[in-house]
Parts: sequence; C-alpha cells; structure tokens
Amino acid sequence: MCEKVLFFKSKGGADIHRFIYNILPAAMTNKVANKYSYVGHKKKHAFKDLPLCTVIYKSVRHLFPSSQDEEIRSRISSWLDQSGTRLKRESDTEAAGSKKRRRDVKYYIDLEENVAEENSMNEE
Repeated sequence: MCEKVLFFKSKGGADIHRFIYNILPAAMTNKVANKYSYVGHKKKHAFKDLPLCTVIYKSVRHLFPSSQDEEIRSRISSWLDQSGTRLKRESDTEAAGSKKRRRDVKYYIDLEENVAEENSMNEE
C-alpha cells in the first residue's frame, strides 16, 4: 500500500464525508484549494487530473470498499467549492485577531499609565 494512502488513512473518519473532509485539509491549504474545482470550471484548475485525486480515491476505497465514484467526487467537489468561504473566514479571523491585539496593547498601555499615575499620587 502506498505511504500516502497510509497517511490519509491515519486521518480517520466515521464515514466517507468525514474522511474526505479530514484528509483534504492535510493535503492542501484553502488558498491552494481555491484555485481548483473538481472538473476545472470558472477558470480554475481541474482537481480530477491531479495524482492527489487518485490517491484520495484509493484511500477512500481502502477504508470504505463499497464507496461509489459519484459519492467520492461529490464530497471532494463540495470541499473544494467551500474553500473560498473558508479562506474568507480565515482572513476575517486574522483581521479580527490583529484588531484584538492592538486593543490589548492599548489596554495594557492605559493600565500601565494608570498604575504609574496612582503610584505617583500615593508617593505624594
């Protein structure tokens, strides 16, 4: 058995949907996934032509021998289609995190100034 199949198999999943949704993030980032659609529509590359697609099919079939091509294709396609949404969510989260960090820094600066001011009042 191919070591890639074993790697994906280690990601686990109770059903085909969960398994595919566990292995695809291990295989590619959302930024890369956003450049693909399963068949290559909307000026995107075709995922079905990648060797990775073959490995995913083999991995799914190894864990779920009765799986159908259409079900595998559908789950991969769905995951790829949602990559834009996940990418936007990541971007929004990073932006919110950066704002929160700025807010935290301002809070600590204000806190330090207040403590210093109180200390100087207590010394007088």
